[in-house]
Amino acid sequence: MAGGKQTPRQKLIGLMYLIFLSLMALNVSRQVLDSFPLIDEGISTTNVNLNQKIEAVMQQFIQQELISPQKVQPYFSQAQEVREISAQLIADINQLRSEMISVVDNIPVEMADTLNLIDLQNKDRYSGSSRFWLTENNQNPLIVGGAGTRAYILRQKVEAYRQRLFELVSSHNLQDVVTIGLNLEGPFYLPQTATEISWQQYMFDRIIPIAVATNLTRLITEVRNAEFEVISILYGLITAGDFTFDQIAARVVPRSQIVLAGDAYEADIFVAAFDSRQEPTIIVNGQAIPTEGGVGRLRMPASGTGERTIRGVIRVTSPAGIPQEYP
Repeated sequence: MAGGKQTPRQKLIGLMYLIFLSLMALNVSRQVLDSFPLIDEGISTTNVNLNQKIEAVMQQFIQQELISPQKVQPYFSQAQEVREISAQLIADINQLRSEMISVVDNIPVEMADTLNLIDLQNKDRYSGSSRFWLTENNQNPLIVGGAGTRAYILRQKVEAYRQRLFELVSSHNLQDVVTIGLNLEGPFYLPQTATEISWQQYMFDRIIPIAVATNLTRLITEVRNAEFEVISILYGLITAGDFTFDQIAARVVPRSQIVLAGDAYEADIFVAAFDSRQEPTIIVNGQAIPTEGGVGRLRMPASGTGERTIRGVIRVTSPAGIPQEYP
C-alpha cells in the first residue's frame, strides 16, 4: 500500500525519526533532553504548514464545485471524508499525548494539553510512559502492548485510517502510484540487535516521555502528509480525463468541392482545437492515414462515379492514460 517512491517530505520525516531513535538509545544528558522541545516545535510548525496546504486544496475544491458541481462532487465528497477522519485521528493522538503527560507529571489533563515540553518535569522517566502505553489494561500480559493497551488501540486506529485511504485510492486504481506511508508492519528491531519487535514496542517500550511526546507529534506529521497526498490526488482527478489542446485554428469544411453555375457554395466554418503534441491514430476504411502535428491527412483517389462511404475512427489517449475512440 505504500508503493512508489517516497516524497522528499517523507524522507525528511524518516530521517528525523532516526535521529529520535539515536537519542533515545543514549543515556542522554539534561541538555540533550531539553533539545527535544525544539525538535517538537519544528515538527509542529511543519504540521501547521501542511494543514494550510490542505486547506488551500480544499478551497480550490469549493471553487471548482461552484463551476461544475456534478463533475466535482464525487471527488470533493471523498476529500471531505479524508479531512474528517484525519482530524479525528489527530485528535485521538493529541488526547493520548496529553493523558500521558498528565500521568507522568501528575498534573491535570487540561494543563497537559498546553504544557510546553521544556516544562515537563519527568522528561526521562520511561517507566511511567511505558506503563501508560504498554501495560495498563493489557489483556494478554505475555505480549508487550497487547490487546487492550493504549498502544494497541492507537495502532488499530492508525491501521483503520490507513486502510480507508487505501480503499479510496484503490477505487480510482491509483493504489500503486500513491504513497500513503504510516508503516505499521516494520520490520522493527531493538536498537543494535536483530531482535524483531512490534510497532507498539518500537514506539513506546522504555522510551523516555519527552521522546514519546515528540514522536507522537511526528506521527501527526505522517497523518497530515498522507491526508495531503490523497486529497491532492482526488483534486487532480477532477481534470484527469480532460483533454488539453495547444493549437486553435479556423477550419472551413465545404459541402462540396465542385459548384455548378446556378448552385451555391456551402461550407461549415468553425474554430478547431487540437493537440499538436500527440499524434492520434486515425483509421479510415480500415487503413491508418498519416498524421502530422496532431492532424490527419486524408488523400483518396477518385476511382469512379457515384457515392462513396467513408468510415473511420480517431484514437487518442486521455491525460489519465486511458485510450479513447471517436467514430
